[in-house]
Amino acid sequence: WTAPFAASSLSATVDMNVSGDWTNAGNQTYSGKLHLKLVKVFTPDGVETDKFIWHQVIPTPFPRRSDFVVAEFKDRLFVIGGSTGTTAAHDIWYSDKHGNYWTQTLIPSNNYLPSGTDKAIEFNDKLWSIGVNGVYSSSDGIKFDKISSQNMNVYNLLNFNNKLLALCSIGAYESENGKDWQAFTPSSHLVEEKNKVVVYKNKIYSLTNAGDVYCSSDGHTSVLLKSGLYGLILTVYDDNLCIIDNDGGVGVHKTKIYQSTDGKNWVSSISNGREALLAFSNFANFNNRLYAFWSDSGHTENWHSEVWYLDPTPY
Repeated sequence: WTAPFAASSLSATVDMNVSGDWTNAGNQTYSGKLHLKLVKVFTPDGVETDKFIWHQVIPTPFPRRSDFVVAEFKDRLFVIGGSTGTTAAHDIWYSDKHGNYWTQTLIPSNNYLPSGTDKAIEFNDKLWSIGVNGVYSSSDGIKFDKISSQNMNVYNLLNFNNKLLALCSIGAYESENGKDWQAFTPSSHLVEEKNKVVVYKNKIYSLTNAGDVYCSSDGHTSVLLKSGLYGLILTVYDDNLCIIDNDGGVGVHKTKIYQSTDGKNWVSSISNGREALLAFSNFANFNNRLYAFWSDSGHTENWHSEVWYLDPTPY
């Protein structure tokens, strides 16, 4: 039995258990078709693999761009600004509630647009953009108003314990209203590269470049949970902590996945994917999916943008 499920074909043997009176079965001839629906795919050790297949959105919902900001806000995905390679993209694209259909809104040139160095997050029913140009907020995801001139080179921006936490290249800041900010000294294990610090079950988890997983209940101190795990991304997916890393050499389009519900005990599996997708994307959790917004602007003259996603319930 071969079926073209997901990114590759699947071959399997189907065993059927039946019951009833089969006394005369040997004297009968049967014909017909058996229709099967793939529900789940497991590795030999019981890990679901179909939920870790990267699906590409074709065509890409918006024209090519790089250095843009991605955020989930009011049950929609927002792709804000960026560069087309020669000019600034002074527009915003936002999705419907399912991420299937996208709408473009042109932004007047005198209106502020977050740049690729900013970080954006939903907090207190507004979309906040924080970076070296200050602190801005928006009630609709389109028009941004300046709230504070606080200058921050943000590595990771979190909505945690009813506060905005900006973990920066040097130090950190926290605010209850987005206007008034207080500096604090964060745990050194929480200030890592982007895509490696997340909020999960009311705690902050981080993956260091040394392969250590730390947990913090306040952002100020942290405890070591696990060592020897390396990855390009730490995120929350399918109600689990999830580490995604490249697996294999150059040209091997596979990714290694680690999952955990406590940060201490992890299970692994292998999926499709590629290192460039993991290393050079903006990521967003939306509608139970993990989205990756990727651009290869640094590789070719005729570069393009792509949108990929993981879906825990693909069937």
